Amino acid sequence: MLAWAREDCGLSVADAAPLLGYNDATKMSAAEKLMHAEHTGEVSKTVLTKIQTVYRKPLLTYYLEKPPRPVDVGEDFRTPSNIGDPQQDRIVKAILSNVSARQSMIRELLIAEDEVQALDFIGAIDMNMSPEKAATKIRDLFDISLDKYRKGSDYAASFKYLRKKIEAKGVFVLLKGNLGNYRSDVEVGTFRGFAISDDIAPFIVINHQEAKSARAFTLLHELTHILLGKTGISAGVSEHEIEQFCDRTASLTLLPDTELRRFTITSDTFIELAQSISEFALTKKVSSSQLAYRLLLLDKLSNDTYQKLSTFFHEQWLQSKQRGKSIDGNGPDANVVKKNYLGGIVNFVNRMFDAGAISSTQAGIVLDTHPTRVTKLFNNTATN
Repeated sequence: MLAWAREDCGLSVADAAPLLGYNDATKMSAAEKLMHAEHTGEVSKTVLTKIQTVYRKPLLTYYLEKPPRPVDVGEDFRTPSNIGDPQQDRIVKAILSNVSARQSMIRELLIAEDEVQALDFIGAIDMNMSPEKAATKIRDLFDISLDKYRKGSDYAASFKYLRKKIEAKGVFVLLKGNLGNYRSDVEVGTFRGFAISDDIAPFIVINHQEAKSARAFTLLHELTHILLGKTGISAGVSEHEIEQFCDRTASLTLLPDTELRRFTITSDTFIELAQSISEFALTKKVSSSQLAYRLLLLDKLSNDTYQKLSTFFHEQWLQSKQRGKSIDGNGPDANVVKKNYLGGIVNFVNRMFDAGAISSTQAGIVLDTHPTRVTKLFNNTATN
């Protein structure tokens, strides 16, 4: 596992050894010391701590019997190769490895505690379906009421409703966009989310820096990946086709074309047009950018106008994000934020902990937090 972790992050033995604190000696070089550690598994606590930092993988990884199963992810995850930023690519790979290890542990817990339930929605959608039919299927399978979804006071409340509906069916939904600190933040333009389509413990990860107005769309996009599963994706279907299908299905789940066609553009100026789109988007709890794109598809907007709107809404979001960073004062409690990001995993781990199925150390690994802070997450019932 030590060797796999090193190779997975693209480091040779010679490159990794000094980063882990190994030095050349008379009888053994630094590289040979690392090779010995990889063959025997004998490492000091200090070196193991450095390994976690350098290889960017959770402690759990090194105690697994074999590497986590490779996860199939869509273009949302693979965009780092297009961005051309190796550092961002490495961080995203580390996030995926972190989540994959935790998903594997939850999967084994469900099996060990005889809590495996039939997830009949895996493979419930296939590429032969129309996106409209797939969207209806999702609303039916997860008992999603658009009226209740839109009733939320803001985008965050609506996302919370949607997330609870999906988690209630056995899907774990995480908000995670870094390795535990802001210095490792991954930009939304690099990755928005990914899904692990598993028949026991399916996982969805959403970059926590995603705009609150767009989180529901990303959640449904990744849910569509899970519902497609391996059985729903036939040979010969390109990744691009799958991504388009997931995008279209997610959008239609939140806003059917029949409703959108009722939206009439009467504004004479660009600002009035942008305002009317934003107001309508808020009532339907979809993002302004997504709504503008849908209007383009319905030929209600010209491509030029859409491009201007897209730029305008993106700049608005950047300004809003910057304002949020510059606000001083008392923010939400760190435990509340952490619990909000973890979602239903907290209740699951709490139940396993109370039943004696896992220790506080194991609970800390699954929750990606220090064992001494686990009970604070359990006791903090407030959610953001």
